[in-house]
Amino acid sequence: MAALRYSCKQLKALGDKYGYVRHLDLAMNSDYMNLMAIWGQANLRGLKSLSVAGIPSPANWIPFTWPMHTFFNNCRMGSSVISPPLSPTTNLLITDNSRGTLQMDWSKVPNLRVLELRVYDADISGLVLCQRLEHLRLYFNSGKKGLPGWVADLPKLTTIETNLIPETKMHFISKKLKICLIPKKRKAKRKRQIWIVPGICKCGNERCAYPYKNSPYEYFTAESTLVPWPHLLCQGYTLSY
Repeated sequence: MAALRYSCKQLKALGDKYGYVRHLDLAMNSDYMNLMAIWGQANLRGLKSLSVAGIPSPANWIPFTWPMHTFFNNCRMGSSVISPPLSPTTNLLITDNSRGTLQMDWSKVPNLRVLELRVYDADISGLVLCQRLEHLRLYFNSGKKGLPGWVADLPKLTTIETNLIPETKMHFISKKLKICLIPKKRKAKRKRQIWIVPGICKCGNERCAYPYKNSPYEYFTAESTLVPWPHLLCQGYTLSY
């Protein structure tokens, strides 16, 4: 790259303006503590994707704006509030196997369209600010968190997959919704009590809920023959709890 930079004036001008690095992988064997000294702000100006793997508290070593595609794989995100610079991030994935609570200033990534969190626990109260969310996947291992009601009000939601039990009755207003995988609130006892399941769907189609009575999930797609198309897209969808 250095040879090309000094042998082509036009390439040098483009690189100086837009940066030379498009994708960056960071791991424990990377010199991530001297990231800015190695690459420099100018070289990272055009960064499109960032992948970080296995680094503890990785946000502390990324002093620049997060790129559009940012992935933290098996990183210990730490207990402090993560507050990156205001970033154009649209795709964010975080997997953290440590027993901590992910805390983040979600107002710093207002353009989020795809979010996947696979953590022990997380504070998602501020996520309501990300109204452009289209694909949302939330899997928490703590079992303490519930799915807040404002998720159903996301206007562009296309996919929702989670193991969080809804905190309240949810009516999804998005007409783009295609996949909804959410656990029902139900109780199970082995001896004297039986499964408590919701009744037949209020849409009037007896086949709508019946095939899923033995499953803890309410799963359907827009192409499903078990869920009437008007019920899914025109009238909206109400999840019993």
